Amino acid sequence: MSKNNNQNGTETITLELSNGKELAFHLTPEKYTKYIDAMQPHNKVNPAINFLMSVVDEDHKEYLRDLVKNPATAIAITGEVIEDYGNDVVVSAKKKSSGSPSEKNK
Repeated sequence: MSKNNNQNGTETITLELSNGKELAFHLTPEKYTKYIDAMQPHNKVNPAINFLMSVVDEDHKEYLRDLVKNPATAIAITGEVIEDYGNDVVVSAKKKSSGSPSEKNK
């Protein structure tokens, strides 16, 4: 997997599949936001496929179209692309210094 930031705000992410084939994806904040906004509690696969098809390099589109016929593959590829797209910021919840609110109310 590799990552490249372009000057126009597009981030290119290249995934290498187990068969050695590479797929390049060109993400923008707008495309990512559209994908997140499209997801519903009971609808994850179609937004993932639509997202991938909207950001995949034109040269890889037909190959990806065959891959995403399997919903598990579509979700797996989307997960890899999204994971690599995020900033290198680590977020964690800060532990409270005293007991939980339920313990305070006892």
